Amino acid sequence: MNEIRIILADTHRVFRQGCRELLDAEPGLSVVAEAADGLEAIDAVQRHLPEVLILELMLHSLDGMEVIRRVSRFNVETRSIVLSTYSDEVHVISALRNGASGYVPKEAGVEELKTAVRTVVRGEVFLSPAFAEYTFSDGHLSTLASLDLLERLTQRHREILKLIAEGRTTNEIAQALFISAKTVETHRANLMLRLEIRDVPGLVRFAIRSGLVNLDHDG
Repeated sequence: MNEIRIILADTHRVFRQGCRELLDAEPGLSVVAEAADGLEAIDAVQRHLPEVLILELMLHSLDGMEVIRRVSRFNVETRSIVLSTYSDEVHVISALRNGASGYVPKEAGVEELKTAVRTVVRGEVFLSPAFAEYTFSDGHLSTLASLDLLERLTQRHREILKLIAEGRTTNEIAQALFISAKTVETHRANLMLRLEIRDVPGLVRFAIRSGLVNLDHDG
């Protein structure tokens, strides 16, 4: 298994150092950089292109929410995990909506953080068990996860996914986008690989769940 590269962004140096030692001690995990504020976090992600960014929400220069939004736009491969003293429902849902893939309270144990890292790298959403009493449903989390994945797709992939969900054939998609049928097939295969979906009906369900198409689409 490839090593998971991590960047830590937190205003407190001692906390970063302690967290780094704990994560580096885990086989397969490696902290490649630290950041003391939001702008440093953005710069570090651009330089290292890590699999995971672990960050506090209350950062100087740029707050954590803005860092998450920017990272999700310029590097779709980096998953963001919020590690924060703020653990209320409003902050949790807001972070997920802005592109975070995970949320862990700072009082959680290191094993929970390690689990969060491995979970988001698989393309899944991780929420601490501490949030179990919150009112958002599994369906809501499924939708948030779908939206997160959708935002990580290229514009071309989204166009093809939408047309697939609307029931267009390979040749019809090729004609609509002025590309070859072979290219459409390649894009479809890449979509299934990236979304970990094995068939066209699964792609259709994903497109509906993420709001890319409507259930009442009349074709």
